[in-house]
Amino acid sequence: MGLIDFKRLDKNKILALTTDPPYRSQRSFGASALDLCWIAANRCQVYLHGKQKLWDHAAGLLILQNANGCAETFTGEAVFENNLQSKTIIAASQPKLMKQWTTYLDCIG
Repeated sequence: MGLIDFKRLDKNKILALTTDPPYRSQRSFGASALDLCWIAANRCQVYLHGKQKLWDHAAGLLILQNANGCAETFTGEAVFENNLQSKTIIAASQPKLMKQWTTYLDCIG
């Protein structure tokens, strides 16, 4: 299952993710930290959010990292940096799945 927030993604990604998704179902609970906790608990496997501030994701990412999950930005950078700029977050419940997820997202533009 994927936790995807479509509203801040570019139109090409939205089109690809809605017309031929690489997951069986999609949800978004509206709270980024909760979404990331669901990934950490392996209730969902992949995550994508187009724009988050530090306070949106910090707690959830800490829990995800402690559960051996993975997260990065669209450009492959670490999510935690010494700034408050908005970031796109890509995450997965396990490293192998993260590689597949980022490869898919790179292919759809």
